[in-house]
Amino acid sequence: MLLTREGITTDDSGFHRWENDKAVFYWKGFLYIQGVLAGLPSVRHFATFFTESNLDQDVLHLKGSYLMVMKVKQLNLYYCFVDSSGCHDAFYTEDAISSSFLTLAGHKNLNITKMNRQAIMEFLNFGHLFENKTFFEEIRKIDSNELLVFDRRKVMVKQKKLTPIYDESQPAVDFHAFFQQLSQSLRNQRVSVDLSGGIDSRMIGVLLHYYGVDFETTISGREGIQDVDIPREVASLFGVSLHVTHPILDHLEEEVEELFRISDGLNDFLRHYRTLQHNRSRVQRGMEIAITGIGGELFKDFFWLQDFPFYASKKANLSRLFHTRFLPIPCGHHYFDDSFVPLQQTLTKQMLDEFSPYVLETNTKTYDNIYYHYRMKSIAGKYLTAANHVLPTYAPLLDEDLVRYGFQLNRRERIFNRFHRKIITHLNPEVSKIRTSEGGISVSTDRLEVAKDVRKYAVSYSKRLMKMLGRKVLKKSYTSDSPEHPELFTTIRQLRHTQESLSLLKEVHILHPDLTIDQIHNQHLGNLISLATLIFFLDRKKTESKGQQAGLWGERQMSILSHS
Repeated sequence: MLLTREGITTDDSGFHRWENDKAVFYWKGFLYIQGVLAGLPSVRHFATFFTESNLDQDVLHLKGSYLMVMKVKQLNLYYCFVDSSGCHDAFYTEDAISSSFLTLAGHKNLNITKMNRQAIMEFLNFGHLFENKTFFEEIRKIDSNELLVFDRRKVMVKQKKLTPIYDESQPAVDFHAFFQQLSQSLRNQRVSVDLSGGIDSRMIGVLLHYYGVDFETTISGREGIQDVDIPREVASLFGVSLHVTHPILDHLEEEVEELFRISDGLNDFLRHYRTLQHNRSRVQRGMEIAITGIGGELFKDFFWLQDFPFYASKKANLSRLFHTRFLPIPCGHHYFDDSFVPLQQTLTKQMLDEFSPYVLETNTKTYDNIYYHYRMKSIAGKYLTAANHVLPTYAPLLDEDLVRYGFQLNRRERIFNRFHRKIITHLNPEVSKIRTSEGGISVSTDRLEVAKDVRKYAVSYSKRLMKMLGRKVLKKSYTSDSPEHPELFTTIRQLRHTQESLSLLKEVHILHPDLTIDQIHNQHLGNLISLATLIFFLDRKKTESKGQQAGLWGERQMSILSHS
């Protein structure tokens, strides 16, 4: 979708359109109003009560993972916004709005010469950009709290009336009522629920099953790992089979262009290869919506672990948070051309400065605030947006109402998975007793089960701490239980595209000319390839704008790129 002075174009097949005498509505992704059937019925219902004067409040009734554009006929104005949880990406400049960063960058004829060098460095370390940044200063991601108004001349930015998650004067929603209403909204959908060996997806499955949703369960991964073996037991108690998608690498080279498209140039696109296959399998089975347990970390102490057991400290250790939870394996200085080395040297300070506005009165509240606003709206938002290209995907535990609920939970409720245990045991005691991939513990409140779990929990904590240490000290990023294909990185290193990507990054003076592929850590390899592919893409668009035809890589015109 591209909205400019000339009007709106929606050549993306994922967009829906409906109009009444008041407005034209365009939307993409999964959208619903609590208790109202998802999709068009919810849009129709929204059309009955929204007003321009209260739109900043009215849009809060819409939930899901979506982008919406409304053209109000009488005013000849366009309103544009994403879900209030920030789970769907969209972008704007001073005079255009788009569902795609790549489309907007091509429309503005931008290329490497205008790229933000600090953004390049951030991307090469993380494989994405945090907050609402893009590679170009003039293109910005729409924030979850923003309501854009476009009058065919310029884009004006207003604010929704969202209450901060840490504002405890705002009462939290009823957790069970939320899922009961969500279940009513899913009655017109063929639902596929991600079910791993962990406890977050299990809690989602138990809630939807209890409230009467008819769904399939599915997982993507290799045979023999816990996240494939354990869910079969859970699915059988739900009375459904578990669909397993095994990752394959046979067509990775051929899929590069599609992977790059759905990642929108702002994500390591190789991270989507397994989930792309998984979502295609669901579509083939006729599924219409995928539900995932992403966000369950905000109901337990997952993101506090580095401070264990001091969960009531008045001071947050932002440096430790950064080095253990964000970047345990930074890019080596030897990767870079001399002009980029200083940027790598100052990266940590820059990121810690960006954490500062999120600091609250205790360490754990600070970590939650950073995790949701800084980390998950960036990482989960890109994952869910990419998934929406194939199959609408929703993470209810990232809904800002439920995030606020988790934030206001007593700290003790989030230790030892107490919150999950109470929910799952109350609704499905048999499912609660099945072991999990988190150290083999159950999620039962039964005294005998809890007694057995205490020791396992302590061992699991120790292993998790050691894994964090291993990532930081030993530079190991994957475990034997990874769902990825064991030959993934071997295959990536052998791709023709990989060699071309590294050559380009050397020619444009980002990578050091003597760097070899063997010197690049697996953690960073996809980031490098994705950045090079973006540079290729932007050069191709420039070539096409001159009326010339080009393939994916285009005519590179290195005289421009090498002087960037």
